[in-house]
Amino acid sequence: MRILSLAPANTEILYDLGVGDDIVGVTAFCDEPATAMAKPKVGGWTEVYGDLLERFSPDIIVTSMFMPPQVRALAADRPELFCHVDPMTLEGVYASIVTIGERVGKTTEAASIVAHMREECSAVAATHSGPSVRLYIEEWSKPPMASGNWVPELAAIAGAEQVVARAGERSRAFDFRDLVAADPACIVLSICGARDRVPTQEVLSRQGWGVLRAVQRDQVFVIDDSILNRPGPRLIDGARALARIADRVRVNAPAA
Repeated sequence: MRILSLAPANTEILYDLGVGDDIVGVTAFCDEPATAMAKPKVGGWTEVYGDLLERFSPDIIVTSMFMPPQVRALAADRPELFCHVDPMTLEGVYASIVTIGERVGKTTEAASIVAHMREECSAVAATHSGPSVRLYIEEWSKPPMASGNWVPELAAIAGAEQVVARAGERSRAFDFRDLVAADPACIVLSICGARDRVPTQEVLSRQGWGVLRAVQRDQVFVIDDSILNRPGPRLIDGARALARIADRVRVNAPAA
């Protein structure tokens, strides 16, 4: 079997399913696990090489939310090659793992991955105590965009509430007045593609953001975006990271 993966999350899922050796091409952003970086590259997020069939001779092309124009054209012409997933909720992530597993003949392994993720999420939910922490999780900075999709669900599992954005809705820009009204206790930067290489000063120095108590109290945190923004097995690491942040915010909260 020859598999092309056109999204980092799909690459991670395929490796967890045990078919990493069958992957013949990945995007330039597929960096987990580390061995994926040695795979031949099909291109990036918005553009791929035009000779996918000739160069890679794939049996399966696994795609996700965004499909470059030339990939959409190929999917219309050769739909039998494609396995497309586009989850927007945590249940959707589980379903996408099952879908990919079925397509590559790893149904049992897919079910095991989903069961493990459910168990780990339940374990995270059982560890925190105290009031829910209101936080703002940012996926993009220019303009600021609140993390939607499955991220608000992960926040809830971690004992927190993502303000501005809601589960099952795309990450989006928002009216700053809504963020001021929500007045989150902390801000979490999970900037797409930046990993954890984002200076908190980028937020602390934003014009007008000084009215937020999270900024006033220097409660701005950075999290590796790949464990929140990629809809795959490592979302459980994202839930754990958010739980740690929520615990820190509770500890740092001023006495009533």
